Amino acid sequence: MLLDIQLPGRDGYALLQDLQAIRGDHSWKVVALTAHAMPADRDRAIAAGFDGYVTKPIDVRAFPGEVAALLAGSRESGKPGGSAAPA
Repeated sequence: MLLDIQLPGRDGYALLQDLQAIRGDHSWKVVALTAHAMPADRDRAIAAGFDGYVTKPIDVRAFPGEVAALLAGSRESGKPGGSAAPA
């Protein structure tokens, strides 16, 4: 699930908390999608419980590979400057 951090009304962090509160066994991954590209922004998102972090603007040619990497366990999209550290 791609969840934009800057949603009107409620931000992505609040919605992530709602998703985390749903009881049961869920295999979904929640990936932060944001224009905030500073390392501290990424660290905050991962600390909040996002399974990955993708920054905008999205490169439409690279995006499918970025999503595949996130589903495989990477915490970042692998864009230049990112570490694509394993989960």
